[in-house]
Amino acid sequence: MNNKPEKFKSFDKTQDKQSQEKPEKAFELSYEPFDPKVELELIKIQKSDKKTRAERLKTYKEELINQKEGIAKIQQDLEKQIRANPDISQKALMNLILFQASTYRLSKNQLDLFEETLDRYTERHQVIKEFQEKYPDDRELFKACFGKYPEGKIKLIKSPITIYFLCNNMKDYTWIYEEKIFEPENKREFKKSEIKSAKKTGGHVVHRCLIPSLNGLITAQNAAGILNKISPGTKSIFKHEEQHVIKNLFEEQLIITPAVEEFIYNPTLEKLTNYLRFLRKSWIESSTKNEILAFYKQEDCTLKDIKNTLLKSKKNGGLYDYYNDCKEDIEKRAEEKLTPEILKKNKERIKENFKQVFVKEYKQEITKALNAIKALKKMGKSRNEIIYLLITEPLSHWSKLVKRIKETKK
Repeated sequence: MNNKPEKFKSFDKTQDKQSQEKPEKAFELSYEPFDPKVELELIKIQKSDKKTRAERLKTYKEELINQKEGIAKIQQDLEKQIRANPDISQKALMNLILFQASTYRLSKNQLDLFEETLDRYTERHQVIKEFQEKYPDDRELFKACFGKYPEGKIKLIKSPITIYFLCNNMKDYTWIYEEKIFEPENKREFKKSEIKSAKKTGGHVVHRCLIPSLNGLITAQNAAGILNKISPGTKSIFKHEEQHVIKNLFEEQLIITPAVEEFIYNPTLEKLTNYLRFLRKSWIESSTKNEILAFYKQEDCTLKDIKNTLLKSKKNGGLYDYYNDCKEDIEKRAEEKLTPEILKKNKERIKENFKQVFVKEYKQEITKALNAIKALKKMGKSRNEIIYLLITEPLSHWSKLVKRIKETKK
């Protein structure tokens, strides 16, 4: 349960331009690719009557959904191959993609993204394999990662994309969860509040350990009292935590809209709401999406359970109150762009803007996202199909995706 929100990124023009520059790959396509951005732009600039334009848009939407469903299928096939043979070569996995590329008219850019995903998988799997071979004893691996031997029993579950520690002792799990190894030696004693906080969680993706190359590749589960028997509950939490690692293989592209750029380089009170929505989508909704997919992967969580869990405030014991956790940073980031005069004269209005975007609209986005899953399920999509359809879609686009799928199936 990766309940700590992701860090902000920097969004200046230079960095954004650099992040979009990718080396050209030598994919020779024997078919006419379908690039959604290019195709939509062509429809916009081509002069045609209303009927022809409507027909082109209809065809575009059909092609788009066919491709999205195809990409989701390819992603599922890749996961099956990796689970069947974790050491499968990157070339074999890429051939699996290329074999289906013409069916879904994948563009060179999409093939590039797939290759980057396979690069990440191959690199991370090799790192995991290397350290598991270097430390065949689970206790030695624990010490190498966290600086001391575990006080209780631990067990490793093998996975091609994560080192998964089951911790029978609450202190061992809290040591990991609170990143105690990075605290000064005189502050490494456990506080009651720290143990209490760790107890509320079932599992945790480890973002910092003593082996930097394993950061983000280790997961730990609070398995106090259940270590000797891998119960359905244990397997459920394993699926949840592993899904966080799987999601990190598939990068979601962040889009900086013209309205957001306008605020960044010419901030005004009127443009503030657009910028706040951008901050919500790029930070909070990214973490929320991650948790929704992880909970949904568990199978024993209903959509109502997921909604209640994500919307439970920190004050009432909630673990996923992301806005509360990062409220100070978000407000500082937004307000430092406005002049002191604007801030002084418009305190109440600005406060209401934050409440509208991060409380009211956020709740609506979660409701719409879960309704999208419900709708996909009604269409007969399997759990895995739904997860891979949504894994690279921003949370705020889920409803639109479902709407388009419904339109093309009529």
